[in-house]
Amino acid sequence: MKYIFPAIIKHTKDDKSFPNGVYEVSFPDLAGCLTFGKTIEEAFNNAQDALNGMLWTLEDDEKQTIPKPSEFQSIEHDGDSIVTLVEADTLEYRKKYDTKAIKKTLTIPA
Repeated sequence: MKYIFPAIIKHTKDDKSFPNGVYEVSFPDLAGCLTFGKTIEEAFNNAQDALNGMLWTLEDDEKQTIPKPSEFQSIEHDGDSIVTLVEADTLEYRKKYDTKAIKKTLTIPA
């Protein structure tokens, strides 16, 4: 499935492990879906990975439902952060990362 969720990206210098600061990414509609990056590009790529992983987990868990994404304009944030949209394609993500073994019968020429 393809999804698009809003994310909030904020640059912070609170972490002593990153003296130049770090970009923190959170998804208001998905509690616990957080990531970061040393650069904005890394943060955005990590956001896609985190979103795909979270949605994959929610798709597989029969007790959980995937929440409807909030409207982009309704996301509240402070002036030090930006709101962006992050796309996830769980079918492609599964093809790339699913390592579940399957049994196949194969016939080849002698």
